[in-house]
Amino acid sequence: MNSTPIVILGFGNLGYHLLKLFWGNGFRNISIVSNQPLFGEVITGHNNIDNAEFKYEFSIKLGEDIPVYPRSNLTDSSYVFSDEAIVFLCINDDQIGNSLKELENFDSQLVILSGGYQFIDGIIPPKVSVVYPLYSFVKKINVDWNVVPIFVESPSQSVVEILHDLHLEKVTYLKSDQRNLLHVAAVFANNFTNAIFMAAQEVLRSSPELKMEFLLPIIQQTIDKLKFNNALDIQTGPAKRGDFQTIKRHEHLLNDLALEQKLYLAVTDYIRIKLNLI
Repeated sequence: MNSTPIVILGFGNLGYHLLKLFWGNGFRNISIVSNQPLFGEVITGHNNIDNAEFKYEFSIKLGEDIPVYPRSNLTDSSYVFSDEAIVFLCINDDQIGNSLKELENFDSQLVILSGGYQFIDGIIPPKVSVVYPLYSFVKKINVDWNVVPIFVESPSQSVVEILHDLHLEKVTYLKSDQRNLLHVAAVFANNFTNAIFMAAQEVLRSSPELKMEFLLPIIQQTIDKLKFNNALDIQTGPAKRGDFQTIKRHEHLLNDLALEQKLYLAVTDYIRIKLNLI
């Protein structure tokens, strides 16, 4: 059992999975600070049947096994934070500045940012570290932390020890400017790609017989090809071929989907410019 005091400030998708990660690795001195009422909520674990040495099963009841404190009383709840506490900020980037100012009232705690936040001057304040798991977290989907790349910027030995105790395997140390570029790339690779899937679903809705599952094999094939190839080298489609009749036909088919039509033409132009075809 690990007695290191852990405070998770923010209990969205990432905070939820961090709690399961800490609990599953024997941490028991955990507190949650949240905007939302969480008392009585039960967090359940699962068995990892693929690795006999890492099987665990647990059920956490928030408010009993793990105390929950209201976010609004952060500055009044100094009893939440012991001098040795490590505070994980799992909140939106636009809330981080104010939260760091509030945490200045506490003298000894180490604060860990868990995202791609960018400091204005590029310098991380004292007692602040970054542990950035590059992953898209959803509460209903279990996380295999062994495949999640973790990017760290920290002068603190405590952070190194925490990562060791959590048995995280894919840890890389990056400076702020590198991490910020990685965050932009992740927005393209994950958020924007999902937006493209949204557009594909809108097109499929034009016919009730068409299903998103028809596209899943080609989506998976695209991802698999990226493991061994440069994206520029594996680009295919009418934009690369210069198949303007097909492009015009697609544009016409999208007349009733103005946003998707605009996106189609913009990405088509992007592909042709990147491939030096314009």
